[in-house]
Amino acid sequence: MINMLQSLEMLERKFPYLKQLAIFLGFSISTYAAIKYLRQRKNMKLGKIKELYFYPFKSLKGISVDTLEFTEFGVRYKGLVDRQFALIEVPKGNEYVDIINFKLEPKLVLVNVDIANDKELTLSAEGMESIVLHEPSVNSNSVNVQLYDMKCEAKLCDPKVGAWFSKFLGYDKPLQVACLLKNAKESRRPIDFPPFKPYIDGSDKIAFHDSAHLLVVNEKSFRSFQKKFPFAQSQSILVFRPNVIMSDAEAWAEDSVKSDIAINNCRLTYFRPCDRCQGTCVDVESGELDPQRSTLLSLGKFRPKVLDSPTFGIVFMFRNFTNIHVGDTIYKA
Repeated sequence: MINMLQSLEMLERKFPYLKQLAIFLGFSISTYAAIKYLRQRKNMKLGKIKELYFYPFKSLKGISVDTLEFTEFGVRYKGLVDRQFALIEVPKGNEYVDIINFKLEPKLVLVNVDIANDKELTLSAEGMESIVLHEPSVNSNSVNVQLYDMKCEAKLCDPKVGAWFSKFLGYDKPLQVACLLKNAKESRRPIDFPPFKPYIDGSDKIAFHDSAHLLVVNEKSFRSFQKKFPFAQSQSILVFRPNVIMSDAEAWAEDSVKSDIAINNCRLTYFRPCDRCQGTCVDVESGELDPQRSTLLSLGKFRPKVLDSPTFGIVFMFRNFTNIHVGDTIYKA
C-alpha cells in the first residue's frame, strides 16, 4: 500500500495535471451516466396525473382529491378506503347477499359523499335530508356479501342509513349498508373470480372493487372517443369511474402498457385492461341509463376486448405502498 501511494505521488509530481484530468474524467463519466439515465427515463414516461378520484362508497359520486395513499386494501384518503362501503339488501340468515350498484340502480350516482373524518361519511341527494354514515365497530353484526362470486364477510352499518337509501330509490323493502373494516384483514375480499386468475397471485385482496385496486384512464383517449362518436361530446369522463385521469400521453398510449408502471418510485402491478359494462351508459349528471347503450356499443366497434367486453383504461394492484399526487409523472416500469 505504501509503495502504491509513493508511486502515485511520483506520478503527480512528474505529471502535475494528472489529478485534474482524473477528476475531469470522473466527472464526465458520472455526467454521461446521469444524462443517459434521464434520457432512458424520458423514453419510459407514460404521462402525468391530471386528476385523482376517490370512491369511499361503491357506486356513489366520487370525490376529487389532490393525493391518494396506496395500501394493501386499495387507495386511502383521510383514513377511509376506496369502495369500503356498499349498498345491499337486508340479509336473511347467513345467506350471501349481492351488492346493489349503479348498474342496477343508476340514481345512485347522484348521491353526494363528503368525508367528515376517518370513520364518518355524510351522504346527501336532491330532495333528501343529509345523513351521517358511521363506520361500524368490530362488534357490529356481520353479513356475508358477494360480488361476481367473490365472497367476504362485512359489518352492517346503522339501519337508518339503509332506510335513507330505500326512500331515495323508492323501495318498499328495506336496504342495508355493508362496510369492510379497514383494519380487519379477514374482512377483505380475496380475488377468486375464475376469469381473473391469470392476473393475480394468491395473496391479492380488495375491498368492494370490481376487480383491482386502481383504475387509470387516458384523457386524450377519451377525447379521441368523443371525436369519433358525436353523441359522446356531452359525456363526462367520469362515466368510466377512474381513480387516475392521465394527461400528457398520446391517445390510446395505454394500449402499449403490458406490464407494471411506476409512480413516485413505487411499482404498480399490472392487472389487465379494464373491460367495460353497461355502467358506462349511466349519465353521471342525470342518473339515467341510456337504453340504447350507446357508449358500450360504440366502444365495441373499435376497442380490444377482454372477457368479450370492450376495454377502456387499465387496472393495477398494489404490492408496494406510497402516496401519489396530482402532477406526479407515470412511468413504464
